[in-house]
Amino acid sequence: MQTKDYIVYKIKTGDSLKSLAERIGLNNYKQLQDFHNTICPKSEQLINFEITKGNTLYVPDLKEVISLNNEIKKDKINQSPLNTFKLKLDNLIVSYNVTIDKTVTTGVAEKTNKIAYKLDLNYLINKDNLRILRVAKSEFYINKNKPQSKIQQLALYCSKAYYPMDLVLNKHGNIVGINNMSEIKKRWLDNKSNLEANFNGDYAEKYINNVNKKLLESNQLEKAIISDTVLNTILLPYQRLNKTSKTVFNISYYKYQINLKVTQEVESNDTKNNALTILQNGIVEDTRSYKDLLNPNDVNNNPFYVKLPKIEGALNSSYLVNLEQGLSTKIKANYHIDYTTNKSKTTILTINRINN
Repeated sequence: MQTKDYIVYKIKTGDSLKSLAERIGLNNYKQLQDFHNTICPKSEQLINFEITKGNTLYVPDLKEVISLNNEIKKDKINQSPLNTFKLKLDNLIVSYNVTIDKTVTTGVAEKTNKIAYKLDLNYLINKDNLRILRVAKSEFYINKNKPQSKIQQLALYCSKAYYPMDLVLNKHGNIVGINNMSEIKKRWLDNKSNLEANFNGDYAEKYINNVNKKLLESNQLEKAIISDTVLNTILLPYQRLNKTSKTVFNISYYKYQINLKVTQEVESNDTKNNALTILQNGIVEDTRSYKDLLNPNDVNNNPFYVKLPKIEGALNSSYLVNLEQGLSTKIKANYHIDYTTNKSKTTILTINRINN
């Protein structure tokens, strides 16, 4: 099937992006990847560098091939070369001030909470040569105040069992697990009796029991940290192979397996200060509804169940990256989700490196 500017092609055995680009006369196979990712309607059809037999590939027609080849020539003439950057994990000792603003809007009413803390990251290599990122949190504030209420203090003291936490990273910078889970469990058990003695009441009992279950009876903590908003926001630019030009990729949005189709590109290249500004824009693709999240059994148990419109949203992020160290120094990320026509949630992350 052919349209004005592309051809829908079924991938065959032996095909590769490079061979197909050569076949249609495209000078750069990465242009074929970018073209497909721009055209394809579904996030699961996005490709990185590998293609699979039987899948669909959106291929530019002859007119588009000529246009893309001309763009490559212009880029080579008009653009100064950009430096690639790499997270230098072997030297990574860095601290960030993190601020999280969460606003829930229901109709015309808004409720905002602000959480702030200091985040310390330190890269280690253990005896098994695993890539370990040691994480610690301190100096917590809630709405610009130190935790004051009993509930806030309980949450703070429970969280102290988690840190320092040693995260295992794969070669792409993705968090894949926790390496010191046994130490975390021991810290929790050593302090659990003191918490039970100092915090009483039904809510405190339920909270402590929930933390106990998360740490001892399940892998909930590992699932939560793999999808941690702040850590994934910091590491996201380093998970892409193509750092210096526009690229489109797909990621899983935290623990809910919501898909994000993200476009990442360099806005400016500050050669004087050896820094890059990177922009990311994404759209949320989620077929579930808000009611699915609140009442997951309704579909099977309620004959009057009506599926609400699908969840939609977007992200916009800006990163200032120091090329010498391969570290983000300033990050501003905005995540917005529309659950229903009158309920939405906006999370704004501000993450600034502390000179140390």
